[in-house]
Amino acid sequence: MKILTKRKIAIFLNLLIVIIAFLIAIWPKSATVRVYLPKYWRPFIGFTIIWLSSAIISGKYNFNLKKKFIDNWLIIFRSDLTGFSIILALLYIFNYFYYSRWIVIGTVGISFTLETLFLTFWYYTKKFQKDKDISTYITAPPKVYDESAEVFTKKLIELPETSADSILQRLKTIYLEDDTTLFEFTKQNTQLDRIPADKAEVLYTHHLYNIKHKAPGSQLLFVNLHEVNGWNQINEYLKQVNSNLQTGGYFVTCGEDYRKRHLKYFQKYPGFLAAIATINDFIFRRIIQHIPFIREVYFALFQEMYKSFSQSEILGRIVYNGFDIIDVLEKDNLFYFVAQKHTDLPPREDPVYGPLIKLKRVGKSGKTIFIYKLRTMFPYAEYLQEFVFLKNKLKKGGKIKDDFRILPYGNLLRRLWIDELPQIINLFRGDIKLVGVRAISNHYFSLYSPEVQELRQKVTPGLIPPFYVDMPHTFKEIMESESRYIEKYLKSPIITDIDYFFKALYNIIFRHARSG
Repeated sequence: MKILTKRKIAIFLNLLIVIIAFLIAIWPKSATVRVYLPKYWRPFIGFTIIWLSSAIISGKYNFNLKKKFIDNWLIIFRSDLTGFSIILALLYIFNYFYYSRWIVIGTVGISFTLETLFLTFWYYTKKFQKDKDISTYITAPPKVYDESAEVFTKKLIELPETSADSILQRLKTIYLEDDTTLFEFTKQNTQLDRIPADKAEVLYTHHLYNIKHKAPGSQLLFVNLHEVNGWNQINEYLKQVNSNLQTGGYFVTCGEDYRKRHLKYFQKYPGFLAAIATINDFIFRRIIQHIPFIREVYFALFQEMYKSFSQSEILGRIVYNGFDIIDVLEKDNLFYFVAQKHTDLPPREDPVYGPLIKLKRVGKSGKTIFIYKLRTMFPYAEYLQEFVFLKNKLKKGGKIKDDFRILPYGNLLRRLWIDELPQIINLFRGDIKLVGVRAISNHYFSLYSPEVQELRQKVTPGLIPPFYVDMPHTFKEIMESESRYIEKYLKSPIITDIDYFFKALYNIIFRHARSG
């Protein structure tokens, strides 16, 4: 009975959406009430019956929180496409060509848009409101770090032994006396016994001037217990921290991921008010501060305002400013991390926040090329490639497993290949060709065997990789697949590319081949 009630509500809401879409579609027309409503209300009833029938048959109302958002969205897409196809077929069969194309197509398009917005609101509201998920996500006990456990790490810079009193005891009994979990986390991921107390500093500050008094290279440990989100001039702050630390010095601080911040709203307020608070937070604490000119006004008026960041962006900024992330601890609705300075600040371009990005990739003969794509990851995500790979490794198909850098809508763009469309620019510029090995980052390129690296540098990368022909599962199989393609291509370029193009096209259309 409960499922039946939910379905009736969904059908009613869908009917309401179609009516609203129809009224919006005819509203721009002159003489809407006098001409178009009397003319179209009868065929609109038939349109609605077909629309709702195709929705029921295709399972459009079977939304499921256990499924990913994109899987629920694809149900709507398939259902609406089916209904639209039936309507077009009937219009053609019965020669109803005198109906306005704008009203028919507009009603379908507006309905689909409204349904997508409703699904988005419903899905994320329900997901946040799940009591079990919220209590687990927010109030879960912190991870206990055991030195005997296997943890993610990379090769660290060894600090020399010291005869001076180390910071270890003072950090344990004074600065972090009330937070043994954070102390153990810091101890495990640093070399506290090799850091003299006079070369360490523990603060709770968000102002840049509080750390500017230190001489360059005078510190081996800097702990700031203030969240990154509240710092002024974050990149300038991180540059100063880099300057203050010696190479091999440690930086410990924390931040708040915007998703956990939004979860707190849904825990504190009713669903509707929580949704408004979330939208307000997203616009004023996340979007506005990245718009040119408005950003300058924003910071002039609200320098102290708390900023909404993703975990990916905060960690990416750390790496961007010359640090290696060693490990991350989630605790008390924040995430703490230990980073080690590996270099003075290298000259780098400022990352872009816009939807169109260009990524540095390895081209023919090892030449660096820049591939254009639509953004599917958070800003600064590209600097975390090595950290995420070492932490999560690769999943089936060669993509990084559990990649937290991907935006909420990123998987949808990737699944439909929308993010690849700007590569047409690279195609016309000759950076890539239609068929060929995928253009990959320097880090991903370094994972290949020397033999395959040498082979890869002999050919121009392509838009459609041999992955879609062989459908490899492991990284070893990916290398073998690309090697086979390159060897065939070097012998017979045109025939090989034509053969691979049509085989890839068949797998994509009929076998639903995807790259991850």
